[in-house]
Amino acid sequence: MKRLTTILIAFLALSALRAQDFVAEITAFVKDSRVECDYTYKTSGATALSGYGSAILQGSCYKLEGNGLKIISNGVTRWTVNPSGKEVYIETVGEGDSLLHGLESMLREIPDLKYENGVLSGTVRFPGEEGTVFCTLQNITKSVSGDNGIFTFDTSGLDSSWVITDLR
Repeated sequence: MKRLTTILIAFLALSALRAQDFVAEITAFVKDSRVECDYTYKTSGATALSGYGSAILQGSCYKLEGNGLKIISNGVTRWTVNPSGKEVYIETVGEGDSLLHGLESMLREIPDLKYENGVLSGTVRFPGEEGTVFCTLQNITKSVSGDNGIFTFDTSGLDSSWVITDLR
């Protein structure tokens, strides 16, 4: 799930740029702007998955909602929330899990990356592993950075029926 989240975030950052040489631009862009979009993904390989949802990216923060889950990160802590199962999984964002860690090399390895008619798409392959992830982003909007409060999840209001696993 971490790898899929990283892929979606990488696509989201790139989609707003529409540029070929994007490392410095991505860093500057996500630092100063908020990007929102809808996404779809489909994996191939031993375990085929597909899904859709919405994403918001700002600086090192992100919020993904889709397939009944919410994945929220303020750049330091990541909350994976399953509202229907009443579960929250909380973990520290590791140095290697940071938003821009390895972004350049990953995006340069997407041979079919394209932006057409407002839709960004491409297929990601992972070295040494079978299978691929095909992603699309659409309804992409860029705005001025907003309140970072949406990038945290407060568990204090949850009742005792929720299972909270805090690994920080």
